[in-house]
Amino acid sequence: MNSRYRSAWLLLLGAAPFVVAFPSLSHAREEVFGARGLAMGQALRAVAQSNDGFYFNPATLILAPRAGLDLAYQFNLDAKLNAGNVSLVDNDEKPVPGGFAYTFVDSRFYVDTLDENGSPVRLERRRTGHDVRFGMAYPVMPSLAIGVNLRYLKFDIEETKGVNAVTGDVGVLFHPAGGFALAIVGHNVIDIGSPEAPIKLGIGAGYTFERLLTLSFDWVVDLKSAPDPAHEFHVGLEFIVANLIALRGGFFDDRVFNQRHFSFGAAYTGGPESRFGFSFAMQQEIGHAANRSFNFQIRILP
Repeated sequence: MNSRYRSAWLLLLGAAPFVVAFPSLSHAREEVFGARGLAMGQALRAVAQSNDGFYFNPATLILAPRAGLDLAYQFNLDAKLNAGNVSLVDNDEKPVPGGFAYTFVDSRFYVDTLDENGSPVRLERRRTGHDVRFGMAYPVMPSLAIGVNLRYLKFDIEETKGVNAVTGDVGVLFHPAGGFALAIVGHNVIDIGSPEAPIKLGIGAGYTFERLLTLSFDWVVDLKSAPDPAHEFHVGLEFIVANLIALRGGFFDDRVFNQRHFSFGAAYTGGPESRFGFSFAMQQEIGHAANRSFNFQIRILP
């Protein structure tokens, strides 16, 4: 099947209502990821694979071995969150790999205020929206790549003006021989003045040992969500069993919203020649048992 017809076939499948996602109790949270990112503590800026690049580092789109379609769904009962995403990346014999990702999210958040008698009350508000990304990567040299994302957001947030704006990400990936990888990413580099897309600087490091074990660490500085710059620390691990099963774990220390999360997950990868994969992940906030997110994802590689 030539690349033109393969891409058309993938786009047709992409119309299916599956997805990727966000876990949060607050609408002031810009996080989107698939099952691998959720399971590995979101520490993917240097080790993202295929479609994960749309959310962590667009420069990693260069690593996609061939055309791939991701369909995922994520939910969080505490936030009454349902989110869905479809993403397509095509790197099959193309000098500049790229693609698109679309996410729909429907969730709730809570506002602490006072009632007419001056007593504290917590009100529930609804947040729905769309997030569309177009990304591409370019190999500057065999060990160095750059990438860009163009991102359009349209969110309706109850009792606020909502969001209707364009921003983007810029990423660099350095992956010399030996399994090491380093990354630097500017997230939402166009300031749209919304907590849905805060300006962030992410630095990532990763090491992969013979495609069996991957260790990763990300440090992210959030420049907009708090009065002073706040930090996030992400640690992830992935172990491949028999070239078929991936076991994953991670930890996320979020000092922006004063939350800590642990996560885990697994995936059936099917080996290098497989055309189908399935993965799931769970993220749990420490000290808040109800704040728990689940993600289920299908990957198709025709």
